[in-house]
Amino acid sequence: MADACVVLAEATAPLSAEAADIAASAGTHSGLIVVPYPVDDVVLLTQTCDMQFTTAAEHRCLLAPVMHVSEQVAYEALRGRRPGLAGLPWIGPTVVADLSRITSVERSVIVGAISQGHPRNPQERFHFAETISRYLTRPALPDAVNEVLSPFVKRIAEKHDRESPEGRCAHKVAELRIEATPDIDHEEPALNVLVILDEDELPRLPQGADVTDDRIDSLKKAGRMVAAEAVLQAGD
Repeated sequence: MADACVVLAEATAPLSAEAADIAASAGTHSGLIVVPYPVDDVVLLTQTCDMQFTTAAEHRCLLAPVMHVSEQVAYEALRGRRPGLAGLPWIGPTVVADLSRITSVERSVIVGAISQGHPRNPQERFHFAETISRYLTRPALPDAVNEVLSPFVKRIAEKHDRESPEGRCAHKVAELRIEATPDIDHEEPALNVLVILDEDELPRLPQGADVTDDRIDSLKKAGRMVAAEAVLQAGD
């Protein structure tokens, strides 16, 4: 699969060393050039059920190159902190797909390819699909909204992988969502940050137990560290 993933570049303004080399070797000084990026392996992004219906009209599929990175980068990719990369833990702990180089190929290109593996369970399948979806559909927030959220985002990023109580709480967060009223493009929207947890991370409330605002208010007044410790110690 050495040349399966390619990028189109402009010969008059190559932005990578690979593109500059191709333009120079071909003696081309204008127009589009095809720049192959040699890779050992690729990951198939098109659903395999769609592959069963190869016809004269439907004969293409999407590939992305597989890369080996450091354990830290691979971990950050799995946690959603590097949206341009998709973790492939079923292949190895340091293996990712580079989504910035997704390429369309005719399906005959991969007929003889040997599968190195695939998601091992529904959770991995869903996470992989969600990672690709996030890369292609994530919205661009207005500058003013980013400015307001910057201290919050910075704090989450700083605490995310720490072993402190607050860091371990941040690690439990599956997703952050922004709710804007009346909408995100309003001159001065009201913002709510929604913190989404996986079901497994939610505390189990005993039958008949009451949740009171007084308890929550007292934790807020006590500060982040006290509240984080209470969360981690709570069995239910």
